Amino acid sequence: GLTTAHFVQPVDIMQVMGQTLELEEEIVLTQDDNNGAREEDAATCLSQHADMLKEYFAILIVEDEDSVVWLQGLPVLLENHVPDPSGLPLFLLRLATEVDWHHEKACFQGVCRELGFYYGVVENIGNIFPALCHLLAPPPENELAEYVTTLTTLANLYKVFERC
Repeated sequence: GLTTAHFVQPVDIMQVMGQTLELEEEIVLTQDDNNGAREEDAATCLSQHADMLKEYFAILIVEDEDSVVWLQGLPVLLENHVPDPSGLPLFLLRLATEVDWHHEKACFQGVCRELGFYYGVVENIGNIFPALCHLLAPPPENELAEYVTTLTTLANLYKVFERC
């Protein structure tokens, strides 16, 4: 399974999402909307699914005796790669609101998609490239056509450049 990277200081999910809702320009609230209620609903959603998130995705969420929901750790998806902390609030908000929690397959796909969005933002590609080279394995030869499309060959490229 996945390993969880534990935070030195747990993150108050409601507080962090509240900052996102205040700053996020894409979220337009009507007069009836209430950011406090939205962040509380989102934190409750994540708390309700904490066991599944821990077991399958190594996302550690706990609720304390005061009903404060804390993020205590995230999965290690790629050795020596830490996602940008500034993206954490939006990741948590999207995890709570963009995942279909009612259907198992859609739920797993949604959590994977949100993890991919969050971990996929790479500031310095030089730090991640050696790890990708080490971990990336091509499919078996008999399955290659299913995963890889041949765009051209070296011989065809030579023919094109001979004309130039």
